Amino acid sequence: MRASTLWDDVEHLVLSATRQPATARQVAARTGLTPDLAQAQLEVLQRDGFLAQSVDAGVRYQLTLTGRKRLSALTTRPGHPAAA
Repeated sequence: MRASTLWDDVEHLVLSATRQPATARQVAARTGLTPDLAQAQLEVLQRDGFLAQSVDAGVRYQLTLTGRKRLSALTTRPGHPAAA
């Protein structure tokens, strides 16, 4: 198993922020990422099947089952604070 990277940490932040449905603006606020970076990460994670997008009361993102598994894997990866 390889150690956590900076991008793994960003991915973990975004996936954690979407445990409950959230807009891109909410994800940016929860993670401290810029709105542009948060939006880009949401689009990549959605494309990769880790997030689903719904349009109920605005565009919201939330974890898929695959996303929950990825979040769990990132959390237990060596070098991640939660794995210590």
